[in-house]
Amino acid sequence: MSRPNASRRSRQGFTLIELLVVIAIIAILIGLLLPAVQKVRAAAARLSCQNNMKQLGLAVANYESANLMLPPAGRNYGYGSNTTPVADNPVSNLSGWVLMLPYLEQNALYAQWDRTTCLSWAYSTTTLPNELYLGQTTVGTNGAPSAANIAFAKAVVKSFICPAENGTATMGAGLNYGIDGSNGGQKTNYDFSANSGAGTVNSWLKTNKPLYPATIYMFGESSTTKVTEVNDGMSNTIALGETTFNFKNGNGNPWAYRCWVSAGVDAARGGINTWTRGTNTAQGSLGEWMTTGSFHTGGCNFVFGDGSVRFITEQTPATLLGQMSTINGGEIANIP
Repeated sequence: MSRPNASRRSRQGFTLIELLVVIAIIAILIGLLLPAVQKVRAAAARLSCQNNMKQLGLAVANYESANLMLPPAGRNYGYGSNTTPVADNPVSNLSGWVLMLPYLEQNALYAQWDRTTCLSWAYSTTTLPNELYLGQTTVGTNGAPSAANIAFAKAVVKSFICPAENGTATMGAGLNYGIDGSNGGQKTNYDFSANSGAGTVNSWLKTNKPLYPATIYMFGESSTTKVTEVNDGMSNTIALGETTFNFKNGNGNPWAYRCWVSAGVDAARGGINTWTRGTNTAQGSLGEWMTTGSFHTGGCNFVFGDGSVRFITEQTPATLLGQMSTINGGEIANIP
């Protein structure tokens, strides 16, 4: 038999041109697929965040059912223009989220809370404005936080963290923001709606409540809001808001304690997603402390008093957000 012609032999591989064409096709397919994957991940993160907030809203409702009032945003702060610590009401810097732990299936963590000392340093030992610190230059009347409370405030609670967050997860260790001079607590992406206006951080204290009838929010320091006091309607009023770990002029909000300018969130303070460089990808810090925002595209999530979770866009005017934040403003807010 004659040998087969060499030109008829089967080719055993690709030519260089064919290989380049295959690589180009794969690159195009990956380029088309990647945005879709990113969108799916973003949608999943947003849905998971909304589920977190739904659970937090349910915890608040269960607390109200058990105590016949909504929880406070926190108790006995060591700062603020209206703060006057006394012997029978020592500074504790307690965050309201501590009281929510039993309603979030965190009983074991709740049991670790040491009630005999504060949750963070009550006052700063650095020089700060007297009108905010009442001239105090020493630790508050109940001393420094115990070792148990330092460990407590460092605990990571997944329900307090948005899966889209990519910032610094722990507070600075200084006296202004930290648990004490050497330790910083774990941050939260979710906090109570509280007024950040000058002189109103403490406006829910009983002696000051009548001074701010139109600007009162659902939560505040030592607040005791009853559902019947939310005259604008629970379904029309913001209860909880989403925020990020980092601020341009602050250190974030710890879940366990209150510290300098970490008293909750105020949707009316600059609006939603006020990024320091105009975009969350450039620096990842909101422009003002206590402001609302998220790494979800175009806005952030809120829990309303009726427990509903709503995504509100960053185009919503701060004035409208303020109307949705007050409980007794008498406005008719058209919620987007």
